[in-house]
Amino acid sequence: MTSAKNKHLLVALGFAALTGGAAQAKAIQKDTVLGPVETQKANTDYKPAFRGQTRIGGIKTKTPYTVTVINSDLKNPWGIHVLPDGRFIITEKAGSIRILKANGAFD
Repeated sequence: MTSAKNKHLLVALGFAALTGGAAQAKAIQKDTVLGPVETQKANTDYKPAFRGQTRIGGIKTKTPYTVTVINSDLKNPWGIHVLPDGRFIITEKAGSIRILKANGAFD
């Protein structure tokens, strides 16, 4: 039987194989597979489909990225979609839908 850690590794390796081949897959296995992202006790009694499903391993990347906060007035943002005109549709966990302009102002 495959352990949960190995299942996550297989997913990462499969993705690497699709996007860059065996050499990249070996790099992911050696350098970037981390422990579980979520380490606190589960907050529900739902049963996962397989052991480790809700405790997926982290992935470390060497890809550079920049984080820019464009609005800090959202309450529990849940989902985001970019519209063709550059605005964002953002859902909040409580059920509201907000539209933000690229400059961070609500539309």
